[in-house]
Amino acid sequence: NAPKQDEQQMVVRLESVPAQPNLLVSFAASQSPLEEDANVPVHLSDGEIFTIPPFRLENDFGKSGMGEIERLQVLAVGLPGIPDETLFDTDALAAALEEEEDVLTESDSEAEEDFEEMMDCDGLPPLKMKVIAEGLDLKSINDKNRNKGEGSIVKFQMAATHDMGDQLANGGNVRIRFRYRGPSPNPATEIWRKREISLRIIRVKGPRISSLTFRSDLSWGSSYSELCNSLAMQRRRLDATPKWESSNHKHRMQTRSHSFSSTMDALSIDMTLDVADDSILNRVGMDNGVHVSADEVVLLMAVANETNSTIILSNKKGAVGGFEGSPMPTVKVTSGVSVKIPV
Repeated sequence: NAPKQDEQQMVVRLESVPAQPNLLVSFAASQSPLEEDANVPVHLSDGEIFTIPPFRLENDFGKSGMGEIERLQVLAVGLPGIPDETLFDTDALAAALEEEEDVLTESDSEAEEDFEEMMDCDGLPPLKMKVIAEGLDLKSINDKNRNKGEGSIVKFQMAATHDMGDQLANGGNVRIRFRYRGPSPNPATEIWRKREISLRIIRVKGPRISSLTFRSDLSWGSSYSELCNSLAMQRRRLDATPKWESSNHKHRMQTRSHSFSSTMDALSIDMTLDVADDSILNRVGMDNGVHVSADEVVLLMAVANETNSTIILSNKKGAVGGFEGSPMPTVKVTSGVSVKIPV
């Protein structure tokens, strides 16, 4: 019989660590936390910015009542072309370093413009995520009072390029990752946990601008009517002038030009008279391509809703359309309807 080798003894090492936090994520309008496999649909059309309903973050201390969150990171995971991107960090130093590395983030205003105008550019990733975490702080998240305030609310926005549909396959695999850590047993050890929310990108056909029609007559301060009346009176006087007098006038102009200049100058005057007859002013009110306005251009914007649900158009920088003294803050467009909005 072969000699038996000594069986290796299994050693189990137990290490005591402080109580750790447990982050709960729920919608701000709900009191029930989301499950681990929660999937949030995002209905996004090409060139659109979609705002996801706000989330509420809170720390579940459990029975011990201990284990505060000491640091929180919010990451966008799975964006096309970007494996993961840190959107928010409660550590001020780490957040400052992240901003320095991001060449696009020079100021808040420039970052806002980059986010809103990305759908007008080519060659960019089809999706971009932005976090709105104004006032989000660990003190509110760790507050044991169930009446959470604004300090525990976080919002997200998704922006799509104008050709997102050609680049995004299978709805994407985009996730919001909340990465957090609690107390450490020693300075050399950090215990990190994570909680993820999956986003299911559903491409939809959004509203589209079907036509733009210039309507200078809708601007009350453009004097459009007075200008048309004045031009009409000039046209009537021109039409009332006998043809022989008009031809004699042209002949006198040509004869006078011969006495002072060369034949080429006479031809130039003749061409000038012909051009004057075709002046753009003579086509106001009769040519659809000629419009008159003051320092503001008025047009009718037709918006068609080809979706199966009612949409509400809004503009966070002001009214959607309307006139001075009669603005249109929002416009409701039902399914299958096209509305014309004065802008």
